Amino acid sequence: MVSFYTFYYQCPNVTDEEMYRTFNCGVGMVLCVAETDVEPTLRWFTEQGESASVIGRIETATGDSEQVVVNERWS
Repeated sequence: MVSFYTFYYQCPNVTDEEMYRTFNCGVGMVLCVAETDVEPTLRWFTEQGESASVIGRIETATGDSEQVVVNERWS
């Protein structure tokens, strides 16, 4: 069975930006922690039987830089 997201993404005129703006694309929950807490936090989630991964970072925007930058195409 084709998932809704795959179907919708394959529709004409649906851009990557629209997909990212409209859907969380399977991310689920996001937890922001200080860089120094990344490894202990990942370890804690693993010990609880959960999977966790780093999906990005928060940076100060400068000038007219984009607010959100997506580095990989949704598929």
